[in-house]
Amino acid sequence: MEKRFVKIRGKQYRVEVNWNAFEEFARLKGVSITNALSLDLQEGDNIKVMMTAALKEGERLEGREFTLTPVQVGEILTPVAVSQFLNVYREQYIGEEGDHKEAADDDEDAKKKPGPTGS
Repeated sequence: MEKRFVKIRGKQYRVEVNWNAFEEFARLKGVSITNALSLDLQEGDNIKVMMTAALKEGERLEGREFTLTPVQVGEILTPVAVSQFLNVYREQYIGEEGDHKEAADDDEDAKKKPGPTGS
């Protein structure tokens, strides 16, 4: 998967929506990882908190420290940056349609293949 970035106030930040980001989101929100995985980005401050977690993880992977809190991230966010983040989130968490179709095709192919026969 290629690295993805968002630009906030002239600075590029790497975004990574992975298990570490969801664990950080859960920690910041005070919820279980199960609840974190089923988050609704249209509810409350979930976008800002998930963005903070994904930026922290992305920057960690780049070898940089990200110390902003969700409130501080909210202070510098623009609608454009949120839109960029949501596009990356959809790609990394939900996946591209082709990924889902390819996985479904693989499942169908596996069902069509004959199983091993005992001789």
